[in-house]
Amino acid sequence: MRLTGKVKIILLMLLAVVITGDIFGVFRLHAEEAAGYHLGPEDVISVEVWGHPDLQLREATVLPDGSIFVPLVGKVDVAGKTVEEVTRMLEADFSQLLVDPRVIVTVVKPKTIRVTVTGQVNRPGVYDLKPGSGVGEAIAMAGGPTQRAELGKVLVSSRETGEEIKVKVGRRYHFSNEPGSDLELADGDRVFVPETWVPDSEKVYRYLTILSLLIGFANL
Repeated sequence: MRLTGKVKIILLMLLAVVITGDIFGVFRLHAEEAAGYHLGPEDVISVEVWGHPDLQLREATVLPDGSIFVPLVGKVDVAGKTVEEVTRMLEADFSQLLVDPRVIVTVVKPKTIRVTVTGQVNRPGVYDLKPGSGVGEAIAMAGGPTQRAELGKVLVSSRETGEEIKVKVGRRYHFSNEPGSDLELADGDRVFVPETWVPDSEKVYRYLTILSLLIGFANL
């Protein structure tokens, strides 16, 4: 069956609508995955307006005041908002200039916090962690605790307040990362894992063996 010109045009238009909807749905899925993430300074995001490549922002870094600059819209405050909230806000702004704008906002590179981990860990050093990371995650990033670690008395020093907080993330030989007993870290915090006062079992056994031998020789 041969199709007329009008029928071909209608079919092409329907196909375009289907393809557009599917592609937009894929992009929207990425936004939903990051729906719970709240934007803040140093986050890098991208902004796209469907069908308007001239308005695309490939990499926009959130400024210290929590804002970004969007073409045609101007300064937009995004700090503390989720990706979905920013998307709805930009669609409302663009709707004053465009017909039914579809905005796609994606987190390109999330901000990180820098934490120093020292003491009884396998790899002491400075580590970049995701916002919201706890003490347990910092210790795990540093290679985990050593056998001499006192996990019930981990000290966290805050750069912002200067306060020192004692955190329990387990006990000797039993490292735990339970959210209920952890502490959320901030940028610049220092984590110190002290050494346990309990002697090493192998050393105790060795000393007791030597002591028993000495006592045996003394009684000869």
